[in-house]
Amino acid sequence: MAVVYTVNQMCKIRPMRLFHITPNENAEAILKDGFRDGKGHYLTDQEWTGVWVSTEPFDGFDASTNTLFAIEIPEDAISEFEWVQPGMRLREFLAPAALIN
Repeated sequence: MAVVYTVNQMCKIRPMRLFHITPNENAEAILKDGFRDGKGHYLTDQEWTGVWVSTEPFDGFDASTNTLFAIEIPEDAISEFEWVQPGMRLREFLAPAALIN
């Protein structure tokens, strides 16, 4: 019996490519031990934890001082962690390190 997927189902199965930028001095630790949750208020009154990733590297990425990680993860696994900001051309997520790793 053949399995048939709708276009919507196929989009959810296909992983998204997301990016994380970190200073070069942090890159080796990430490669060795994986991502770790960061903490901050991020212009809110609440403390948040997680790893920031986005659908595009941010403008002004400087490869001489930073490392760019590309991560593939299914959209349906990360969508609940999206931070929607009107007017942004890219999508941003603050996801648990356990999910990103």
